[in-house]
Amino acid sequence: MHELNRQFQDFQREQDELLEKRYKTRALRDDERQEYLDRSDMGPPTEEKAKRLAELADLSDTRERRLLALRQKEERAPAEEEEYQQLRAVYDERMSELAALQADIQQARLAKRDELTRVVTDSIHSAVKAVAEEKGLAVVLRKEIVLHGGTDITDELLVKLNAEGPTEATQE
Repeated sequence: MHELNRQFQDFQREQDELLEKRYKTRALRDDERQEYLDRSDMGPPTEEKAKRLAELADLSDTRERRLLALRQKEERAPAEEEEYQQLRAVYDERMSELAALQADIQQARLAKRDELTRVVTDSIHSAVKAVAEEKGLAVVLRKEIVLHGGTDITDELLVKLNAEGPTEATQE
């Protein structure tokens, strides 16, 4: 369970990092955005790489502030209107991509959680079946259901579950 929980947390962290990278590039042109993504995926951080990533993130923030300033103007000069339309087109496209990415990430998280839950459930059922067969038990009930008597196999189940090697999901 601890290993599966760690896997799910790692999966969530990777998804969050991907979303954060895309958010930081929400006002960059395609070439600038690709540069940011390429540099952020390249090996260990260097001072030069960190500086360029910060420059690109600042550029995105600056363009977003400019877009907001132009949006608030009641009247824009023709050059400002053109700049506004260009900034808005890039920004709207990026925000649409972000919304789609967030939906994809949510769906992927639900699927991963379901997969890991299935692995745990299958392992438990398998262990219960094995211990029941070893002990010659026809029925296994949760102990809170049993009013009197019965054989508690909890310890044997825990031994069996802990003795199992890593499952397919934990090896990914």
